[in-house]
Amino acid sequence: MLKTHDPTHLLILLVGGSMLLLYGVKLVTEAMERVCGARLRLVMMALGNRPLAAFGTGIAVTMLTQSSTATASVMIGLVNTQLIPLTAAIVMLLGAAVGSTLVVQLLAFHFTDYALELLGLAATVAVITRRTKLQEVGRGVFSFGLVLVGLAMIDASSTPIADSAITNAIMQTLAQSPLVLLLLGVLLAAVFVSSIVAIGIVIVLTAGGALPLTAALVVTLGANIGTTLTPLLSALNQGNLAGCRLGLIYTGTRLAGVAVVMSLLKPLATLLTHFLPNPAAQVAIAHLGFNLLLAMLFLPFAGQLADLATRLLPSQSDRRSEPYII
Repeated sequence: MLKTHDPTHLLILLVGGSMLLLYGVKLVTEAMERVCGARLRLVMMALGNRPLAAFGTGIAVTMLTQSSTATASVMIGLVNTQLIPLTAAIVMLLGAAVGSTLVVQLLAFHFTDYALELLGLAATVAVITRRTKLQEVGRGVFSFGLVLVGLAMIDASSTPIADSAITNAIMQTLAQSPLVLLLLGVLLAAVFVSSIVAIGIVIVLTAGGALPLTAALVVTLGANIGTTLTPLLSALNQGNLAGCRLGLIYTGTRLAGVAVVMSLLKPLATLLTHFLPNPAAQVAIAHLGFNLLLAMLFLPFAGQLADLATRLLPSQSDRRSEPYII
């Protein structure tokens, strides 16, 4: 991967890597949609009343598409057409959030060091499967190779930035303002429409020593909030009541989780440092652990969350059925 310290080249590499990652995710999603989109919807509908199976389905679908946003969009459509209940969609969305954290582990544990080799292997699969029934699968594999190269480009461009004295000074100053760091994480995930890019940058900056662990955890928490905004805004724009309810729960559960974890940052950082000496792994595992913890906490209460969202956002028929109280 290209190594450079020229600021212009670094910026091009960072933006290009981010766009390549997002484009790869888009291609993976489209390929998987063409191959098994209808089957995935049928699986979601069939397993909707089995909480653990629905949770696993959310993880699996997001691992295939590499986008929890895409998974959320599918679920919004299914809930809106009443093909699956809101409770099942909540469970699947909790699983989707966990599934979206797994690709970040590739960067933390240096799988991207072999990104070009893996891209070459993926291209071979794409060529071999061309004009066969597995053509879309080959395209999906190649698209995932683009995701890895995009992550590697982000790594290559962010490392010199992390080593910069200016970056260190800025990050050390920001570390004293948790709210600013939280908003920064929200902004990064919202702008890139992906928590993968935002947390990938955080991992590299933390590994280079530019960002203290506690500050990195705050930005990561912000990215977990930011990634929920796209489905919510999309549902609001479409006037989709079911989607609004699901988006409200998606954002609300993360806000509740962030509020709790923010009060435990120092003990959490100490615990991570004790068990994981690698700073990149600390952030990646914290990101995974946060989403697993939210799933464990809210999975048993999916029905109550659905009822709460229905009361907060009632339909016109619900309003008419309410008794008139003087």
